[in-house]
Amino acid sequence: MKKFNSIVIRSDNTSLITLVEKMKSLAGEDYCYDFEMSESMNKTCNNDSICRRTDYAVFKTEQESLYKTKVYVSVKDDELKVFNIISSDSRYSELGVNQYNFVLDYFFYHFMAKCLDTSFSNCIHITGEEQQMDDLIGKEAYNALCLWEQTCNKEHPISHPMDESKWFAFICELYKTGKTLHPKDFEQWLTEDCNWPSFYNNVIDGLSESLEYSLSLLKFYGDNCSK
Repeated sequence: MKKFNSIVIRSDNTSLITLVEKMKSLAGEDYCYDFEMSESMNKTCNNDSICRRTDYAVFKTEQESLYKTKVYVSVKDDELKVFNIISSDSRYSELGVNQYNFVLDYFFYHFMAKCLDTSFSNCIHITGEEQQMDDLIGKEAYNALCLWEQTCNKEHPISHPMDESKWFAFICELYKTGKTLHPKDFEQWLTEDCNWPSFYNNVIDGLSESLEYSLSLLKFYGDNCSK
């Protein structure tokens, strides 16, 4: 499965702040500094113990080809992160992993790179490589998930007693591992790795809700009812 990428630069705090200031001063580029949003974030976070001492900068674009996105950058101590990208256009309210990574790459190579010099060599890390489902949830849970996926009726994947039994077996194996599976990762696995067509999107949404509810129920039972 493809993962959302992120950019991390590790250097001394002064160099990182200087880098952000250079980015703010760039003019005539696809991205520009969003002063109001940045100031709002910094004022809000001054009163938050978790993000205190973090400097935030937001850069925006009106380019349709870049989905009218805003890119969020933070600097805390000796680490700069490009940590989030959202669109200000309702048509792109949920950027998919391909769109997100495309924008991140463009922002780095066509905007941010103009402010980088050789002093940042070996300091830049772009994270978010391909991740396998069996690494994410463990071998036993993965085998149970595959058995269900390969044999279920995709129109009604947990309605038939046999399909439901295999689904429950997967849920139980996943719960026993103590690992978590985010609904978005589950949905991505079905659509990208298992090639479920887009006309099953409503079915996939329902399965994600069932996954969340089932794991929450088992956790509640484990925490409160099994002693």
